[in-house]
This record gives sequence, C-alpha cells and structure tokens, in this order.
Amino acid sequence: MISINTVFYRSNEKNIAPVSDSIAQTENSMVWNFIKERNKPIKLNSNIRKDYKTNLILTEARKYMDIGDLDQARVACKKAILADSTNGECYFFSAKINALSNRDIEAISDYTKTVQLNPRHYQAYLNRGILRLKIKKTAAAWYDFFSAIKIKPLKTLSFLLSYAVRSVF
Repeated sequence: MISINTVFYRSNEKNIAPVSDSIAQTENSMVWNFIKERNKPIKLNSNIRKDYKTNLILTEARKYMDIGDLDQARVACKKAILADSTNGECYFFSAKINALSNRDIEAISDYTKTVQLNPRHYQAYLNRGILRLKIKKTAAAWYDFFSAIKIKPLKTLSFLLSYAVRSVF
C-alpha cells in the first residue's frame, strides 16, 4: 500500500519534505474514509424516482398540449397515470386536456380523482364546478365552489367573479 507520505511527496514539488508517519497515518485514514464515502452509490428513494419519471412524462404532455396535439398529450397523461396512479397532478392535467377536448364527463371524472388524492386542490374544485355548470348540474357545481371557498376564499371568489364577468360580456 502506498503511504500518504509517498502520495504527497510524489504529487507535490520535489523540494517539499514528506510529512511525519503519525500524521501520515491519520491523514491516510481520513483520505480513505473520504474516498469510501464519495464512492458510495447514491440510493434514490423509489418515490423520488417515480416522481421524477412522472414529471418527465407530464412535461412531455405539456409540450404536446402547447403545440395543440391534444391526442398525444392525452396519451402522455395516461402514461404518467400508469407510472404513478397516486399523483393527483397527473389526473389534474389529464382533466385539463379532456376539458379542452370537450370531453366533459371524462374531465369531471379526472377532477374527482384529483380531489380524492388531494382534497385541498382548490383549482380542481373550481374547474369541476365550471364543467358541472356547463352540463347543467347546478347543485353539484355549487358544492364544488363552496369547497374551493373553504380552501382559498379570496382566490376562489376573485376567480368566480372574473368568470361571471366573462360569461356576461
């Protein structure tokens, strides 16, 4: 085994004297411990890997949606849901795509799944309420609006006010 003295002596300029043996042993063990710690493989939590994969797929779906290819965006969302069926954002994004495609019943179903996975997702309540108004389910829409108000009162009321103004004019 090469001692730390030899490593320091060989790696530095030739006119520097090697360090003493006791210091060299201490530094040698510190260096090897550092090397061992640095070379340990990083173990990612399986949830982190799943979230990363899901986010990559959702990014792909967003790109398809941005260029107007809603069918490919829907396929990418289904892949994301298959990758992580406990991620509410997958269902939320799928619902947005279904709403843009005028698939209101599927969008309501996806918003419902979003709310089941994340009961504090006020935007899902708002969007589902608007879709329920569109298909003439007024009582269910009011329930969604009141649920959103309980979560974020000011944002919900300002959204509903702007929605009402847009629909009047």
